[in-house]
Amino acid sequence: MVAHVGAQENRQVRAPLGGIVLLVLGALLCAIHVDLADFAPEPYGTLPIDGSDAEFFAPAGGSPALIFAVSALLLLGRNKELQRALGQPARWMLACGLLGLGGGISRWADYVQAPALLVPGLILLLLGAGVLLGGSRGLRAISIPALFLVFAIPIPAGFVNLIVWPLQQTVAWFTEWFLRLAGYAPERFADVVVLEGHRFQVIETCSGMRTTETLVMAGVLYTILFYRRPGQAAVIILLAPLVGFLANLVRVLSIVFNPYAQWGAVHAGQGIAMLVVGVLSLAGIDHLLLRRERHLGLAPRALRQTAWSSPPNQPIPWPRAIGLGCFLLLLAVANLAIPAWQPVEPPRLGAFALPHEIAGSKPRGLKLDRQFLGSVGIRHWLHREYTFEGNPVRILILADDRLDRRGALLSPKTAIPGRGYVELSHEVAPLGDGTWVDRHVFSSHNRRTLVYHWYEGMRGPLEESLRNALALDRGPTRRNTWALAVRLSTPLAEEPDSVSRADARLRGFAREIRMGL
Repeated sequence: MVAHVGAQENRQVRAPLGGIVLLVLGALLCAIHVDLADFAPEPYGTLPIDGSDAEFFAPAGGSPALIFAVSALLLLGRNKELQRALGQPARWMLACGLLGLGGGISRWADYVQAPALLVPGLILLLLGAGVLLGGSRGLRAISIPALFLVFAIPIPAGFVNLIVWPLQQTVAWFTEWFLRLAGYAPERFADVVVLEGHRFQVIETCSGMRTTETLVMAGVLYTILFYRRPGQAAVIILLAPLVGFLANLVRVLSIVFNPYAQWGAVHAGQGIAMLVVGVLSLAGIDHLLLRRERHLGLAPRALRQTAWSSPPNQPIPWPRAIGLGCFLLLLAVANLAIPAWQPVEPPRLGAFALPHEIAGSKPRGLKLDRQFLGSVGIRHWLHREYTFEGNPVRILILADDRLDRRGALLSPKTAIPGRGYVELSHEVAPLGDGTWVDRHVFSSHNRRTLVYHWYEGMRGPLEESLRNALALDRGPTRRNTWALAVRLSTPLAEEPDSVSRADARLRGFAREIRMGL
């Protein structure tokens, strides 16, 4: 009886101690990632959209504060599981690898002032702490709350640029198809749908990317909270993008028929309503899956708490806990003690100092269609129109210093003359000075336009997206040069020799621009 009472007292002492240990380590993790308190990714793109709320046009992204709160609640719900895991044999190699990589990413994020990178650092540190203090059981207990934070990591801007334009055109195509199915006679020009004299542009927000991202997160959370079987969870999560696309399509159709949809509040309200519809649709899919399980005679899945058969409290691994605390404290001190990297602006480009007169023509300044370019990252720009032999030649030069990770210059939109243009042909053509450019022919409303387009100071899409995601253009790995996108365009007439004359015009202007680079 005495031994039994002593064991009870020992468990009562260890239970609060385990909670205190986890709270102290959690406080140190918060100190390292204090910059996340103000982390709120702004909309993609780096120039304001004139006369509009930029957030209204964001193609992707969510609410990091909400994601952090949900992750914290998931972690709190697993507090007992974490305490039960304390003292289990550590997996030293895995723990050291996760902690070392997480600490390195957190330190790098703080040094180059890239708060978004603190999120993957926090995920790795949480997983590493779980493995160190509780072995495999600790990893299982902390993995879901930690990995849920993945939804707080912004999608790399370069990747957004590559997929958002095809999504806009796809949504416009389906919108036209549904309108024809309903008996209307719309016209579609790339991202623009014309119905009864009214033009509706499928902007980046209406591409469905943001809705899909939110519904995938909602699907993951739904399966966690209701503890669904892995197969059932996989079906719900895999169907979430399709539900998101369909919900967004309904939203676009409602905008076409709603005369007040041009107001931001109405537009945002329609988006929220479609998110609610999307979540209810996921719940409906779950209901059908549950009915199928009952039809097959499968018993409901056991609650998570019953899966733990180990004693309620294990001895606290004091050496490991103290070592982890010292490591986190050292990392916090390093973040405070080491000064942040300070950027230096690259030298000014000669391309922005074009002669005031080219081939006897003085330029006319043009406005930049920022709403169409959307998430394209731009720091400086030049947009002019010259007249050569009675034909207009438009010059667009976009420049990015790569310091703002919210935007990327690499995008199919930098080659397109504007909204409503459809590509008719694309080939690679020589300029005559050893360089090659992308040569496009676009059409819009029975008008054809010849375009020369090329990039300067940039690599392939995969490498640029990777450098953007890891903030490699901030800090010692920075390329201290400008990234450029150049577009020359001129209309094509109906005469047989109009193409050759247009090519000659654009080649001449291209040589003038390249001389200034």
